[in-house]
Amino acid sequence: MTRGVQLRLTEDGRMVVLGCGVLAVVVFLTGNNLLAMLLSVGIALVGIGAPLTTFNLRGLEAHRRLPAECFRGVPSHGRWVLTNRRRFMAARGVRIREGHRDAEALFTDVPPKNRGTAAATWRFAERGIVQLDRFVLTSAFPFGLWEAELAVEQPVEVLVYPRPLRGQGESLPAAEGEVEGERAARGGVGDVVGLREYQLGDRPSAIHWRSTARRGTPMVIERSGEVGRAVRITVPDEEDATQWERALSQACGAVIRAFSEGLAVGLRIGDEVYPPEQGGAWRRRLLGALGTAPRRD
Repeated sequence: MTRGVQLRLTEDGRMVVLGCGVLAVVVFLTGNNLLAMLLSVGIALVGIGAPLTTFNLRGLEAHRRLPAECFRGVPSHGRWVLTNRRRFMAARGVRIREGHRDAEALFTDVPPKNRGTAAATWRFAERGIVQLDRFVLTSAFPFGLWEAELAVEQPVEVLVYPRPLRGQGESLPAAEGEVEGERAARGGVGDVVGLREYQLGDRPSAIHWRSTARRGTPMVIERSGEVGRAVRITVPDEEDATQWERALSQACGAVIRAFSEGLAVGLRIGDEVYPPEQGGAWRRRLLGALGTAPRRD
């Protein structure tokens, strides 16, 4: 849902309007034709700029493309997609920003009946379900005298996982837990199951460069029979809220590292027990269990 376009003078616009006012007084007192021509140019720029700036935001649609996995305190690199549905006139100088999360992007030129993409970074301060609601499109095209603003209500829920840690808070984990024995042979020699987007912890050697170049985002190959052993990671039952969050973060890091090493991964959180399994969907399920674990006061 979108609201109406709001229009306001920029700092440069206020200076031009002030200058036009001063020129108007001087022209009235002196009758100078050259100054009168200059005054008419200033008035024309202010008058024409308002509808052009407003029109630059008409017929536009914007959507977020968030990464498959988002972690607390870790930059989440995604994209904005801006679609120009107008039959004529490109959308120029359109900026998208989303509140305090600073997920900002600038589109310099989106042709009619076309779309553009721009990279953006979301940052989440807390784990769990985070609600994204409103973002704003702004533009000062063409003269920079007016700024148009269009607020868009586009609610979406994002599951944010704990920040992955190792040991005493180091970035990115070693697998910790109880090794449960041998599974299928590891090493990437199984049949190709498909392609998916790169996730934190994937091996660089698994990247499929041709698909990555075509899609513009890192893609990795999934194969069957890549798991060598199974491991179950246990989250210590900490009463202190700070220690509890640290334990969840360390377990999150251990899950990521274990999957990157080709293990089947299980998880124990209190009374909840998840058996060792493999695959991207299972990885996200375990991370989701850590992200939605109850908070401690």
